[in-house]
Amino acid sequence: MVLDGFLMRNTPSTFNSFLRWAGVGLVVLISVVFYSAMAIVFHKNTLVNDFLGFYAAGAQLNAGDGARLHDHRVQKEYQEKVQPAMTVVVPFPRPRYYAEIFRPLAKFPEEQALWIWQGVQILGLLGTWWLLVLRYQAEILMLTAFFFPLPAGIAHGQDTGWMTFLAALSVYLYQSGYAFWSGAILALCLAKWHLLLLVPVAMVLGRQWALLQGFLGVSVLTLGLDFALDGVAGWESYIALLRRQDLDRMTPGLTLMPNLQGLFANLGIGSLWWVGLIFVLGCFAVCALRLPWPKALLAAQLGAILAVPHSFQYDLAFTLFPLVVLLSEGATGAVKWAGFLLLVPPLYLSTAFPPPWAGILALIPVVLLTGMAMQSAAGLLQRKRAQAAA
Repeated sequence: MVLDGFLMRNTPSTFNSFLRWAGVGLVVLISVVFYSAMAIVFHKNTLVNDFLGFYAAGAQLNAGDGARLHDHRVQKEYQEKVQPAMTVVVPFPRPRYYAEIFRPLAKFPEEQALWIWQGVQILGLLGTWWLLVLRYQAEILMLTAFFFPLPAGIAHGQDTGWMTFLAALSVYLYQSGYAFWSGAILALCLAKWHLLLLVPVAMVLGRQWALLQGFLGVSVLTLGLDFALDGVAGWESYIALLRRQDLDRMTPGLTLMPNLQGLFANLGIGSLWWVGLIFVLGCFAVCALRLPWPKALLAAQLGAILAVPHSFQYDLAFTLFPLVVLLSEGATGAVKWAGFLLLVPPLYLSTAFPPPWAGILALIPVVLLTGMAMQSAAGLLQRKRAQAAA
C-alpha cells in the first residue's frame, strides 16, 4: 500500500538511522520555512482580518464593555481604534468566555500581539507533531508536515494550532486507555462548537459512555462559566450575531467553503444542498454505529464541517490525528486515496480556480465519509453472512 511506509505503527524502517532522521529533519525544516513564509506573506492582511476580531474583543473587555461584546456595531468601533482605515467589521464569532484569552494580548500593540499569538499556535502544532511521533514512527512527519489547513490557519491568525493539538491529545489519551479524560480534553474545543455538533451524537451511537461523561462534564462547566460572564442577554446577542447574513467577513466566499453549501454552490444547484445534508448525516450515523472511536470521531468531524453553513479550509486541521489513525489501520480504495488527498497540499489549491473546480475541496470529504460508511456497512454484511453460514 502507498501509505504503509509512513503510517504503519512499529514497522521497522527500511532506512538506516541516519538517513531516517536526516530525511525527517529535512522535511520538517522545509515545512517550518514554508510556514514562516506564509506567516510573513499574510502578516499585514492578518492584522485586518481574523486576528483583528480577536484582538479587538480583548480590548473591549479591557475597557469594561463586555456586555456589548457581540454587538457588531460596537465591535467595529473598537476595531477602528486599532485599524482606522477599516470600513467593515470583522465579527468575533466565539462565545464570551473565549474572549478572556485575548485580554492580556490586547495590552500589547496589535502587531506584537499577533506574533505572540502565532507563536502559541506554533507550539500547538509542534505538540501535535510530538504526539504523532509518540504514537507512530518519526517518518509520519514526512507525510503530515505539509498538512495545509494548519499553516493556513496559523498564518491567518486563527487558533488552529492549539485546537488541533487538543483534538490530537484527546485521541492519544483515548488510545492510551483514558477515555474519560479524552472526552474532557475534546470539550476544551467548545469555542469552535460548530465542529463538535455531531461528537456527542457519535459518542451515544457508539456507546462511548466514559468519553461522553468527560465531554459533558467539561461542557457543562464551560457553559456555566459562559453564562456567568454573559447571561441571557449576552447569549441572545451572540445568537443574533451568528444569524446575520449581511456581514461580509462572516461569510467571505460560499464557493470557497469545504461544506455542502459550498459544494452545491459550485455545482450551480445551491438550493438543493439539503439533499446532500440528508445523505451526509446518514453516512455519519452508519460510521458512528459501526466504527471504533477515533474513526467515529473523524466521521463526526467531517459530518459537522460539511453540514454547518460556515466552515473553512483551516477547520479541516481539526481532523489531522483521526485521519492518520484511519489511514494507519488498513484503509483501502476510495477511503485511502481521499484521506491521502486531504493530507497533501495540492487539494487545497483547487479553491484558486473558479467554479465548479473550487468545489473539489468539499467533494473529497464527502467521498471519504461515504467510503467509510460503505466499508463499515460492507463489513457488517460480511459478518452476518459468515454467522449465517456457520
